[in-house]
Amino acid sequence: MKSMRLNQPIIYVAANYRLGAFGFLGGKEVGKAKVGNLGLKDQRLALKWVKKYISRFGGDPKKVMLFGQSAGAMSVAYHLMAYNGKLNGLFRAAICESGSALTASALSDGGGQKTYDILIQQVGCSNSTDTLECLRKVEFQTLADAQNEISGILSIDFYPPQFSVHVDGEFLTDAPRSLINRGKIAKIPLISGNQDDEGTALGFGQVALISHSRFQKFIKKLFNNATESQFKTLLSLYPEDITQGSPFNTGHLNAITPVYKRYSALLGDFVFQSLRRKFMRVIQSKMPTWGYLDCGLKTTPILGSFHTSELLAVFDQVPGIEHLYRANDFQSRWINFAHKLNPNPRGFSKWEKYGIEGKIMKFGPQGSLNMIKDDFRNDSIEFLIENDGILVF
Repeated sequence: MKSMRLNQPIIYVAANYRLGAFGFLGGKEVGKAKVGNLGLKDQRLALKWVKKYISRFGGDPKKVMLFGQSAGAMSVAYHLMAYNGKLNGLFRAAICESGSALTASALSDGGGQKTYDILIQQVGCSNSTDTLECLRKVEFQTLADAQNEISGILSIDFYPPQFSVHVDGEFLTDAPRSLINRGKIAKIPLISGNQDDEGTALGFGQVALISHSRFQKFIKKLFNNATESQFKTLLSLYPEDITQGSPFNTGHLNAITPVYKRYSALLGDFVFQSLRRKFMRVIQSKMPTWGYLDCGLKTTPILGSFHTSELLAVFDQVPGIEHLYRANDFQSRWINFAHKLNPNPRGFSKWEKYGIEGKIMKFGPQGSLNMIKDDFRNDSIEFLIENDGILVF
């Protein structure tokens, strides 16, 4: 194991948690009963278990690092501001790979009412005097089938999520942006970053969008809160030009449909890059923060440096990947961060903190490394940051 070879042993702990209606149901009934965000509370319970018992496995409960990818990264960020940022010694450092607390907007208390009302109707509880108690008695498979059907009824592609984190007055006392701005966030060392082509894997969900006219109709529906002026600007920033799409910097390659690269570029920048950048700008003055952009597998056909691809390096899943990717760099830095709260092992290129200048480490193809300013695709991403309320919810 890499950590043993580095003489920096680690213990990896993974925990299951409830999803969908079982873990992230909204609605005033859920809020009143204080049973919101159960999926996050499952994770919190796992952290308490680690603190109590990890020493029996040879671990140090005072040196826990929490890290996650995608929804896991969002979860990590929410734990930073849970209970107004009070960690109670559960962990001392965090890594967010492709996700932040601003990626999945927390719903206002009772904000999931529409989903809740449809769910109780689907399972036959709408006429009950206590609909929540009725839900508790519904068979598992019945509830699972109902939640899956709801996702198909209400979702546009994969967004917005129908079962999501919401402000419950307990785990999350306010919306993430407000909590961060008021300093209600745990001030611990943090690494946060994205893949360059976050939107490509998700873009497969809309390969049927084969014309730019259909693309515009779909985007108009997705960004339903946008004014006509905002919509025109959005289309101009993500034009029909294939060479400007994602996978980025691949010219005319990877265009499996005329719209695929255009849609993937917009999706990746809106859901991941813009919100990660905004998150880091806000928190960089409050805690030691390092950012990254991973372009390591840019030569992957169709997908480029796609969502989740960094896991191949972090967990060293592909034999010989070191020839294409800095797997050693990812692993050594993550391990050093867990041990020393710093992603700079001795002898490695210096990874500077994000800081007010917004510096991030770019992991490039064939193992190249360099510090860059977090201003790539600046016009389009800045527009998304300034107009993040245009997505329909």
